[in-house]
Formats: sequence, C-alpha cells, structure tokens
Amino acid sequence: MLIRIQYYLEHFETPLSYAWPITLSPLRVVGQAYCFNLLKGALNMSAIKESGEDYLEAILQLEDDNGQVRSVDVATRLGVTRPSVNKAIANLKSQGMVNQELYGNITLTDKGRKHAKFVVNRHTILKEFLLRVLHVSPEIAENDACRMEHIISEETFIGLKRLLEESNR
Repeated sequence: MLIRIQYYLEHFETPLSYAWPITLSPLRVVGQAYCFNLLKGALNMSAIKESGEDYLEAILQLEDDNGQVRSVDVATRLGVTRPSVNKAIANLKSQGMVNQELYGNITLTDKGRKHAKFVVNRHTILKEFLLRVLHVSPEIAENDACRMEHIISEETFIGLKRLLEESNR
C-alpha cells in the first residue's frame, strides 16, 4: 500500500518541522515502509522510548491542567518514584525535549511539545476507535490506547483514522 507524506502531514500534528531539513515536495508518493522510516527518523522516534513518551504526555497534560509541572506531579500522575522522574527528565533534557532548572518546574521545549502532541493525538484516535468501533469500556479503551500508541504501525494507524473519519460522514 502506498501512502502520501503529504496526507500524513495534513492529517496529523507531527513534529516534523523541528527535524526535517529538506523540502518534502520531491517525495510525492513512496512505499509505506520507506515512508514510515523517513518519518521515524525525522521524528527521532527511535531515541525516545515508550516510557519517555509517557513522560512527555503526562507533562503536557499536567501543564494544561495546572499551568506548571513539578516532578512530584509527574510522579503522582504516572505512579512512579521521584528518582525515576528525575532520571527520565534528565534523559529527556539531554534529547532537547524538556527544560528544568535545579529543583524548578519542568517545561516542554518546542520539540518536546510537538512530540507530546503527536503521542496524545495517536492516543486520542486509538481510544476513540476502541470506544466507537469495538465498544469496549472507557477504562479498557484508555489502558489499551496507552499501550497501543507506542507500537502501532503507521499503516494501521492511518487505516484506523480513515475508518473513523468515514464513520463520521
């Protein structure tokens, strides 16, 4: 199956703008696997593990809820210890995803915010699919979407998104 990078960019909030060094116009249509590898490299997804994406997602949500984010808030949200949060924040900071002054609030960089929104978008669409199409309970949909958002292939994700869009018509 072929997919268009153009379609991907128009329908998903992607953090490509911070990492993509060239114009996409020469790449009109490419194979799905090649496209995913290009996007994966541009998003630097290989460097951010599942837990790192969970931290970015939690920081974005806490920022929206509270306006500021402390490590204790992240620990509470994710059910982890503060030393675990400190280690994860140091890792995300080294990747340019977050900023934190010594014992200060945690803030997302532009790069981190874009990646967090990308993960939240995937989570939201997966949860909506599980609720509306598979009719699972809200609790199961939330838990499964949280796990699936990290491992689902781009081809499957685009297919789910397309199915949801068609069912809205």
